[in-house]
Amino acid sequence: SNAATNHSRDRWRAFKIMERIKVLFLVTQLLFGLHCFGQSEKRKCSSNLDSLLNKTVYSVVDKMPEPVGGDIELQRKLVRNLVYRQDSTNTVGSRVFVGFVIDIDGKVIGKRVFGNIEGTDLAQQALDLVDKVEWNSGTCDGKKVPVLYKLPITICLK
Repeated sequence: SNAATNHSRDRWRAFKIMERIKVLFLVTQLLFGLHCFGQSEKRKCSSNLDSLLNKTVYSVVDKMPEPVGGDIELQRKLVRNLVYRQDSTNTVGSRVFVGFVIDIDGKVIGKRVFGNIEGTDLAQQALDLVDKVEWNSGTCDGKKVPVLYKLPITICLK
């Protein structure tokens, strides 16, 4: 069918564009920072009522949720699977910022977009990808708790 051929051609074109575009993810303290700084400090857990889920969700915990395979594996999946369409007018240094809650069972719930690159579906692509990642839940005082995980992604084109 013509639609399938067009879709296949678009995917191939996107793949070829990705070969020419180097996508770098500058991951802020929310992704790596908690692993690098203050490990010996005991943090006081902090929670709020999440208006999207209507339940208590933590933003500061003793141990942040992490992808099975580590942050590097999450970064690899994003780099390999996000498709940036070159026809977008907003390019160099553009930022996608998504959030989601990792519940006590390691499931992704309460997905949200904090910022996207205008004219793209990168934020939705990122949220679809994190759904496919296995997560270890976060803990507070040794107890599994739901945690809001914020994931900033900076797109740099070269």
